Parts: sequence; C-alpha cells; structure tokens
Amino acid sequence: MKKEQIKIGNTYVIEVSDNITSVRILSELSYGGWVGKLKNGREIRIRTATRLLAPIEKMPKEVSFLSRMAGLAQAAHQVAAEEKILNGPMITEVVQ
Repeated sequence: MKKEQIKIGNTYVIEVSDNITSVRILSELSYGGWVGKLKNGREIRIRTATRLLAPIEKMPKEVSFLSRMAGLAQAAHQVAAEEKILNGPMITEVVQ
C-alpha cells in the first residue's frame, strides 16, 4: 500500500513474523510510520506502508450477526448429522 492510502482508525491486513493478522491504526508518528494495535492487543510500530497488505472493509453489525448465525446453524447441522439426529436437507442461506 501507499502512505496516502493509510487512514487513522482503519483496520488493515498485515504480516507479522510469518503470520497474517489484522492491525488497527491508532496514530501517526512524528518521526515516520504509525502505531497499530494487533488483533491480540499488542501495539506495534509500522515503519512503512508497504507492510500493510490490504484494507479490511467494515461490515454492518446486521451482516456480521447474520453470518455468525449462519455459521452456528451450519455447525449445529454438522454435529446433528454426525449424531444421526437429522435426516432432512441443510439450510445453506440466510433469508432476510
């Protein structure tokens, strides 16, 4: 990414010691770079914009909730299928 594309408060994908994770940009440093907070809560210094791989788009809370519910329904169906509780078809999409 380029320096002009980085915005304070946004979340980006970053590679830290061979692991891909997310970082939220907290502030810009006067001597160059940014301070970011990793997913696990650790603060890091990001020296160049090229360390940031891509921005992460924010999802509305409703979409996030529906995707979690769909994931839970799918997991419950899988457990039930393993226990041979359900014989019917699996619901694969969320109806709004």
